[in-house]
Amino acid sequence: MFGLLGSILTGGATGLLGSIVSGVFGFMNKKLDIQKLKLQFDQAVSLKQLDMQIGQMEWANKIKVQEIVSDAEVQVEDSKTLRESLWKEPDRYSDPSKMGSVGEAIMEMLDFFRGLIRPALTVYLCALTTVIYYKVHAAGGNLSLQQAYEMYAMVIETILYLTTTCVLWWFGSRMNNKVLKSVFN
Repeated sequence: MFGLLGSILTGGATGLLGSIVSGVFGFMNKKLDIQKLKLQFDQAVSLKQLDMQIGQMEWANKIKVQEIVSDAEVQVEDSKTLRESLWKEPDRYSDPSKMGSVGEAIMEMLDFFRGLIRPALTVYLCALTTVIYYKVHAAGGNLSLQQAYEMYAMVIETILYLTTTCVLWWFGSRMNNKVLKSVFN
């Protein structure tokens, strides 16, 4: 039908068309491969970013745990210091068997003053904060509302601090050593 020349031309055209189609499909396959690699790369980058975020969170948690452990260690040391200060204080400084009458009288006076310090200090501090409170209250007309509020807040904080300190230390140091040893051991 086409003859020899027609066969050559149609065969060549068919071959050329096949090459073009193969090239187009090859190009499309390469494009799909590139998209696949891009998706894999993006996924790998996302996984690395997640790994970094997880690492940062783990590091932050380790730091928090270390801070908690450090705070606990400080509290344990504070408790040990308090226990030692309560247990090591002698009931009396004077020992009649080791000194003469003058030395014994001096040590008796020392024991008397030592015994007076805490209750006298407690009464003095409470009286002082009360006087401060009434002075602030009396000066209230000369102060701005903000100043008066700040002064009242300071007085309240001071009273709470002093009362807590005096009561806990005063009664805490008067406990029997047996009770303290059973609590701390």
